[in-house]
Amino acid sequence: MKLILKNVRKIYVCDDEFNILENSSIYIENGKIKKIGKIKEEEGIEVFDASDYISLPGFIDSHTHLIYAGDRLEEFKLKLQGISYLEILKKGGGILKTVNDTKMASDEEIENLILERLNILIKEGTTTCEIKTGYGLSLKDEERLLRILNKIKEKSIQDIVITYMGAHAIPEGYSKNRYVEEIINEGIPMAKKYAEFCDVFCEKGVFTYSQSKRICEKAKEFGLLPKIHADEISDSKGAYLAGEIGAVSCEHMVHSSIRGIKKMKEKDVIAVLLPATSFFLRKKFADAKKIKNEGVKIAIATDHNPGTSPCFSLLTPAKLALFIMKMEIKDVILGITLNAARAIKRENILGSIEE
Repeated sequence: MKLILKNVRKIYVCDDEFNILENSSIYIENGKIKKIGKIKEEEGIEVFDASDYISLPGFIDSHTHLIYAGDRLEEFKLKLQGISYLEILKKGGGILKTVNDTKMASDEEIENLILERLNILIKEGTTTCEIKTGYGLSLKDEERLLRILNKIKEKSIQDIVITYMGAHAIPEGYSKNRYVEEIINEGIPMAKKYAEFCDVFCEKGVFTYSQSKRICEKAKEFGLLPKIHADEISDSKGAYLAGEIGAVSCEHMVHSSIRGIKKMKEKDVIAVLLPATSFFLRKKFADAKKIKNEGVKIAIATDHNPGTSPCFSLLTPAKLALFIMKMEIKDVILGITLNAARAIKRENILGSIEE
């Protein structure tokens, strides 16, 4: 297919300089941008008058947990009563409830649920979506979720990026050390066949700094690029670890220390901030200004999940980043385009409008 978007009123290029082109045209051939500027119309090329439109790159949601069954509506009542997430988790709620609900659902049910969710996302402008596992929490069930995601990748009109997150919580009946050994010796070698990234929840009550480091190092050995859920509830040294091992991204970062942020800058680790989660939990927001002042690039994502962020539209965290976290408009737009692409290692092909 050949298409010219003619005389676009404004083109937000979304490069690092945040260039904006006015009254320019975009020539697209077979889904790729071939030329920007003055373009000659020729026979066989469809032309769309875009003089009343602006053009942005497709939004990129660089942090989601879209593969699950069930809901956690009852938890919202508990949270409104001031009960913490860790307390809910200890009672078998939180992630563990979703794990059980997901195990009870058939492959077909889960596939249909994901496709329904992706259909909502595309209507909200999200054209690329990272999806983490983590609601299996056993070798068999995590592999099942990874297989389903690979099927979805073939069916979805969006670009799907797959992250293995066996290290999302400690499954019932396991000691923490035993489960870490299973992830290292069996989970990561298995996930290599299906996933591109490996994520770990480095946090008080979940995986320690040293356990997270072992998981990330093993992931790198097997060619999985590390990501870290870090410092959401306390300073778990997750940001420092992300910089230390050269993770692709460090996510949440509500309580990250300056020391950790500086370490991230050394390895160009992307900060993925999740303001919708803070909003739904009625908790502290990440300090975007502190992170930016240290030179760390910031992405914004939904953290879509059934318990702490049942959010589909990237515009929701974008608005929160703008009004609550007081980020600049330019940084918010880059956070859901170019920097989001960097958080999934796609900046050379996604996230900006360039030839």
